[in-house]
Amino acid sequence: MDYTKVMARAPDEELFRIANPDIGEEYEADAIAAARAEISRRGISEEVGRDIQFEIGEQRLDESERPDEPLGKAGWILFMLIGPLLPISMAGVLYLKATGYKEKAADARGAVTGGIIIYLLLCFVFVVYALSVVGEPPR
Repeated sequence: MDYTKVMARAPDEELFRIANPDIGEEYEADAIAAARAEISRRGISEEVGRDIQFEIGEQRLDESERPDEPLGKAGWILFMLIGPLLPISMAGVLYLKATGYKEKAADARGAVTGGIIIYLLLCFVFVVYALSVVGEPPR
């Protein structure tokens, strides 16, 4: 495959990401060489290159910390409130999981479960109260 044309259309950040792959990122040697050649052809200064590399490093660090980030208090409250609305709450849980927030997704599942339990308990209390009111003889 001719990577020269592909790299000519790629933004600077993507070129640097390909030219300097992180552990676990696998690119063909031809793609890496084409990205490095395109960086040279564009005449990107060393200072701009360092800035781009720094941004890429921060993004990679953020992505590596993402799976262990817990759900915040506001998230817990939100998922507990919308828990009984399963299509909405589970869509939120699946979105968190799909975007790499494994811990947040697990916490959100727990909050949804808690919200459903609270909702069912409230329904039970309401039914018991309603039956006790209806069950009394008129005076």
